[in-house]
Amino acid sequence: MGDREFGVEFGYVVKQTQQAYRARMDGALTEFDLSTPQYVVLAALDQLGGASNAELARACFVTPQSMHAIVAALERRDLIGRPSAAKSGRALPATLTGDGHALLEHAAEVVQRLDRAGIDGIDNNHLSTALEVLQRVTHNLRSAENHKSIG
Repeated sequence: MGDREFGVEFGYVVKQTQQAYRARMDGALTEFDLSTPQYVVLAALDQLGGASNAELARACFVTPQSMHAIVAALERRDLIGRPSAAKSGRALPATLTGDGHALLEHAAEVVQRLDRAGIDGIDNNHLSTALEVLQRVTHNLRSAENHKSIG
């Protein structure tokens, strides 16, 4: 198999893995009435402590327009909140509410079980190598994007 064929196959397998993971995660999160993007936003807010829509969009790999809809849905459920006025500038950073923290805690347990199921039967050496390879591919692709070296 030539380099070109392997590259196409590699990307295809990564996409298959992502789609399988997303489908299982969507299914697992239905008991919480959450979509995968909504879960990711709650988890990002938990880590960041608060963020604007633009910051969340970047952190969660979605467009600002998509983030607006996700945040609005989470606000309607009182899972996230915003201050009534900005401390500086125009951004009103979203933060998790008490209900948001509680729901995230339960949903995270399900997501962690899904992660463990996904890597079941993979020894630590192989898992470590796989993670290193995926991180390197990500780095390579981002470097190529930044340097416009892909034709």
